[in-house]
Amino acid sequence: MKRRHLALAELCERAYTEATHVTSEVEVLAVNGDEHLYLAVRGTETAIKPKSWRWADIKGALGNIRDIARDLRFYPMRTRHGRAHRGFLLSARRWIDTFAAKLPPSEIIICGHSKGAAEASHIAQRLHEKGFTVKEIVLFGEPSSRSQSSRNYLHSLNIPTTSYINRRDWVRHTPPWGYPSTRRRKLAGKKGHAIGNYVHNLKQRAQR
Repeated sequence: MKRRHLALAELCERAYTEATHVTSEVEVLAVNGDEHLYLAVRGTETAIKPKSWRWADIKGALGNIRDIARDLRFYPMRTRHGRAHRGFLLSARRWIDTFAAKLPPSEIIICGHSKGAAEASHIAQRLHEKGFTVKEIVLFGEPSSRSQSSRNYLHSLNIPTTSYINRRDWVRHTPPWGYPSTRRRKLAGKKGHAIGNYVHNLKQRAQR
């Protein structure tokens, strides 16, 4: 499990430069393995100043602003299974509506970092409800996005879920209400929120 979770952290890091399934600023990298389809959901990109006046760079900066705006839509939204972070939930639903019918009928392992971690848990829930087999959810630096009843519902689906948190990762305090998908598992080593620090800490852990 240690090496598998390290590989998923590395896939999340790769998702910051690659994406295969993108809609409404939800960027997902899908990779077909021997037995599973791996989905890695990109987190918030905070660079809001364009690198140049080229349209591609301006468009990227505008997308990052939309990322941040979605993070700030943290007021809870009522669902059949409890309340959830409005921005993350609506993003996950849009992604499912766009891509669920296009995914192969493979067993799915889904991971994500930061905003992408919260979205990954909601995407996993919706995929399960649509009849997909979600084998595992692995999250890195996950913000809170669920009420207690929403988290209890996710647990009732019996999908193995792990949520890692680094020391001094500020995301543990956001938003100012709610719960992560499951109890967070603390990592020793480098502090902070960057996905590279999660990769480093899991690499050190796998070598023990």
